[in-house]
Amino acid sequence: MAHLRKITSVGSSALSRETANVAVRDIRNSYYGRICPIETPEGVNIGLVSNLALQTKVDLSGEILSPSVTSNMKDFEYLSSFQDKFSVIGDFFSFRDPDSKEISCRYFGQEFVKLLKTDRRVTNSDYSPFQILSLSSSILPFIEHSDASRMMIAANMLKQALVCARPQRSLIATGSEELIGHYSTSLIRSTSPGIVTYVDSSVVKVLSKKTETQKEKITTYKLSSFAKTNQDVAFSHQPVVNLRAKVKKGSVLAEGSGIVDGELFLGQNVVVAYLSFEGFNYEDAVVVSERVVKNDIFTSYTVTKYVCERYRSSIAEEKFSNKIPGVSPSILAKLDYRGFIKVGSYVKDGDILVGKISGAVRFESVGLMGKIQQLSQKLGETLTQLNSSLYAKRRT
Repeated sequence: MAHLRKITSVGSSALSRETANVAVRDIRNSYYGRICPIETPEGVNIGLVSNLALQTKVDLSGEILSPSVTSNMKDFEYLSSFQDKFSVIGDFFSFRDPDSKEISCRYFGQEFVKLLKTDRRVTNSDYSPFQILSLSSSILPFIEHSDASRMMIAANMLKQALVCARPQRSLIATGSEELIGHYSTSLIRSTSPGIVTYVDSSVVKVLSKKTETQKEKITTYKLSSFAKTNQDVAFSHQPVVNLRAKVKKGSVLAEGSGIVDGELFLGQNVVVAYLSFEGFNYEDAVVVSERVVKNDIFTSYTVTKYVCERYRSSIAEEKFSNKIPGVSPSILAKLDYRGFIKVGSYVKDGDILVGKISGAVRFESVGLMGKIQQLSQKLGETLTQLNSSLYAKRRT
């Protein structure tokens, strides 16, 4: 989802990573509510690749618009960066606080100033306190109290997080987790109302009721089990509905990895104490509780694909086998009759997954063998005659 909301200033007819200076990469006043000032790549692309804010809208002309609530608190509108220069937009919290007499405002798209709440120059207010943040930045707790550079690193690290085998609901959240989970493509939702007639780890079947526009039918939803992602991480669907449960259109039937109760949750709830224990926990050393390892708190599954090819030619052939010369039978015990590792076997480093042997030299037919023998005989006779003729010339 974060990659779909990226924008870049680098291109064939745009800026270059080598020639772009600091002024181009810096944050502008017009970024407010349109481009996230926190999330940007580290390295040569810093400031050149940005992310759209949460409530941002792009119009038909390609201009980025920011939402804003009118002063009557009833309507909202999208403003461009050019319209910001002619507006005084109040802060979200101070504008709605009944005890506040002053409002922190963006004065004509420039710096922040303090104005009275009764000042008629205030035309709009912020739509949401999250409207300045991107998708990844909005799920960082206490981001307003943290250093911007540290939060930039945290926002980039969120997209590198491995999904835990046993995800937990986060004790501290911001509220954007539900939004990300709702629009996540890892969820499987029902396309029509009905009743669940069958459910297991691989498929969910829903019986749709007969209506005026469609007939009664059974819709089958296939679930993924240990599928391989681009990062070699195992992805599996978990059904969340029971048999004979009534579902509506859009109801969640199965959740993907990292999704708990329709919300995104990464990591685990653990207690961290920064102290030195007999010289440990110094600098980069970390003391980890044994229960973290024993209870699979941070365990994640990866999928690795191995390809073994078999070659065949007119004179030689390779074949798969569970009998390899010079290898102990105990090592080959996990291979089936074809020479492949048995499904469900526990393997370690160095274990044989596929047994393959190279066949001896063979010939397709006796005729080919005869032709090769005839050629070798003729070649031998020719060499013998040539040697004898050369010897006779030397004698004479």
